[in-house]
Amino acid sequence: MEVVTNTSSVEDFWMLGFENIHSLKGLLFCIFLISYIVTLSGNITIISVVSMSRCCHSPMYFFLGHLSVNDIIISTNVVPGMLCIVLNEGSSVSLGGCFTQIFFLSQSAVTECLLLTVMSYDRYVAICNPLRYSSFMDLQLCSYLVGSCWVFGILSALPHNFILMQMTFCGSNMINHFYCDLIPVLAV
Repeated sequence: MEVVTNTSSVEDFWMLGFENIHSLKGLLFCIFLISYIVTLSGNITIISVVSMSRCCHSPMYFFLGHLSVNDIIISTNVVPGMLCIVLNEGSSVSLGGCFTQIFFLSQSAVTECLLLTVMSYDRYVAICNPLRYSSFMDLQLCSYLVGSCWVFGILSALPHNFILMQMTFCGSNMINHFYCDLIPVLAV
């Protein structure tokens, strides 16, 4: 007797996003697009001012510039796809695209937490040891701390994606979300 198994698997996900918003579709699209443009403009302005202005070459602004780069990564990872979902009332995302979005989202989240931790330590040193601050927080240490934040962010996102890529998805490919997040994808 031969056993027949179901070998079909999900090749892409259908993101449902915001359901039943036919009348608000244009308004939501405009609000999200304007918010995205303002976010990008603000972060690009911060990066430009920090890199061009001599008075902003201190550790606090160095960390703030990297936090702005991370914010650009987070918003660019989520918002364009969300705009497509709002406009089309749903969108298809390939497995590779979904895994990439999950990787950058988890990498950016960890990097942001670590950057904020480093920034709080920088302020602690500036307040508690003001006379030794400039000799302690030099460019080499700041670069090491920021590099560590980015490396640990990347390393912490790799195991999620590696495990996720080993899985097969055989349920419904519908995700009631507006971007690929780990929990809704695992529910499939």
